[in-house]
Parts: sequence; structure tokens; C-alpha cells
Amino acid sequence: MSRGIATDEDLSVIDNWRSSHALPLQTIKMMLKGRALSVDDTAVVAQRLKRLPSIRAKLNRETMRLQQMQDLGGCRAILTNLSAVTRLATKFTESFEKNPKRADLRRHNLIDTKDYIKDPKADGYRSIHYVLEYQTNTEHLKCFEGHLIEVQIRTRLQHSWATAVEIVDTFTGQSLKSALRTNVGDPHWRRLFALTSAAFAGLEGGPPVPGVPTSINELQSELRKLVAKTKVDSVLSSLNTAVYEIGKNPARAAAYVLRLNARERNVTVWSFSREDLAQLRLFEEEKTSGSDPAIQVVQVSVEKMQALRTAYPNYYLDTSMFIQSLRRAAARGDAYKKAAASISRRG
Repeated sequence: MSRGIATDEDLSVIDNWRSSHALPLQTIKMMLKGRALSVDDTAVVAQRLKRLPSIRAKLNRETMRLQQMQDLGGCRAILTNLSAVTRLATKFTESFEKNPKRADLRRHNLIDTKDYIKDPKADGYRSIHYVLEYQTNTEHLKCFEGHLIEVQIRTRLQHSWATAVEIVDTFTGQSLKSALRTNVGDPHWRRLFALTSAAFAGLEGGPPVPGVPTSINELQSELRKLVAKTKVDSVLSSLNTAVYEIGKNPARAAAYVLRLNARERNVTVWSFSREDLAQLRLFEEEKTSGSDPAIQVVQVSVEKMQALRTAYPNYYLDTSMFIQSLRRAAARGDAYKKAAASISRRG
């Protein structure tokens, strides 16, 4: 299946294949969690199944089969700072070097690595991605072998940037997330986020973003002009959501389903004691919302319900960390240096 996704039967096939990634995803998420907490005891680790509209768009846009998609299941570690990210990435590197696709060990195989922190994208995106192929020694789980799971590692600052891009996309229709591919979206907003990412990289002591001034004074000067032009502070600060929580015991939830209604500015959170029940709710909500761009539904898992907003601030329209960090990144002189020093001391 690669194009023309339209019928309920098509959607059911996609949903069944997506759901089959739940167990490999949970297994790899637990491995990620153990490694992340060993380098940063405040790390937030979350997992999610890819949204059906995103799957459909990707299949219709690109020449690929459903089975080739590498991010139907994804987990992410959000760490305090760049030092913690580096330590975690080192753990992955050491593990992969010990296991160069040794099938007899039944460790998860490394399929692909993309380090967008070392080499940031031109739009400003920064994160480390691994694609792992699930392996197991357990006989009755061998049917899941070969499933691909994406692992992302990023700092809190990088996470605030990425989720702010998604929020702006939701409310302005900029399509900034796919701007390099489609060449759409307001160029002022695209440039703003590239400059902001570069300034964040400066605060964290990371490699520069391509295509932006290397001089911090020049970078900040252009950034401040675009902050004023786009009114990004007031645009994002004005967003807020009403939150509706459904579930009798969310503290022990195995999974959550979040539905953001951008038109009405509310988010509904369902908690489930079993992941398969969450998958059923996810599919029903996706079918009901159809192609409505104002409705976004996702199934996720975090250790505590309080971590939902940290892991998925875009579903709560929460840009508070991004706005605060943007102000610090655009600050003049000693204020910028103090912000950078503060970030480097964390963790």
C-alpha cells in the first residue's frame, strides 16, 4: 500500500499494522528509559504511535510501502542539557559497537542514525534520531521481529523549539514543519525559527545552524527584528486550552489518548489501564475527526500523567518555555552570557 488511502478498509489495514508496533515500542522505550535516567535523573521519556493523518499524508506524498515506514512507533528522551544528551548518545554508540548486527544476541539492530544536533537542519531542527529493528529471544514474540522503532534524543530547549513549530503550524497554517520540502509558509516565520534555533544552540554550546549569522550580535539583531515583525511573543502567549480529563485512575494508566481541538482550544485526555483499549479509542477518534485540520489525536505513554504536558506541550498549546527561552536568547550582552552559563550548569 503506498497511494490513494481513502477507504475504511485501507484505514483499518494501516491501524492494524500501526498497532502491531505497540509491544516493540514499549520494549525499546524501557531500554531508552533506563539509559536516559542513568545520565539524567530528571529525564522525561515518552512514547507514541504515529497519527493516522500523518501516516496517510506520508504514504500519499512519498514512494514507499507501509512496511518501510520507520517511525510508526516512536519514543523520545527529553534531557536537561546538551551534556546529558551527549552522555546518552555515547551509551547508544557503545552498545551498537558491541553489537554489530549480531542476530544471535537478539539485541535490537541499528538501522539508521541521524545526528541533527551535530549537523542541524537548515530550518533549525536539532535532535538525534536512531531507527532500531526489534529483536527478541522470546519465541511467541518473534512475530514482531523486524518492526522498526524510532528513538529521539533532545534537550528541553530543543524540545521547546520543535513543539513551538508545531503549535504555530496548527494556528497559522504555516506548514513550517515541512517548509524545506514544500517551500511553503511565511518566510518571516521560517527565518524566525531558524534564527531562534541558532540562538538556542549558542546558549547550549552546540554547533551552529547553517545559513544564519555566525556573529551573535548580528544573529540577535536580526532575531529581534523578526520577533517584533511576527509578534511571536503575543501570538503564542495568547494561546491557552481548557483541559478535560477522562479516566478514573490516571495515575496507573498504561496509555493516554489526547485530542486537541484547535478551533475550540481544548484538549481532552483519556486514560486507559490497557494499551489495546487506548488503541481502539485512538482509531475511533481518528475516524470521527476525519481530515479536519483543527482536530489532532494521538496515543501516548508516559510514566506519570504530570509528564504529559512536558512531553507533549503542543497538545496543551503550551509555549511558556519557548517564549521564556526566546527572550533569553535575544537578550543583550551580559544577560545572554548569564543565560548560557545557567544552562551549562544544569544537570
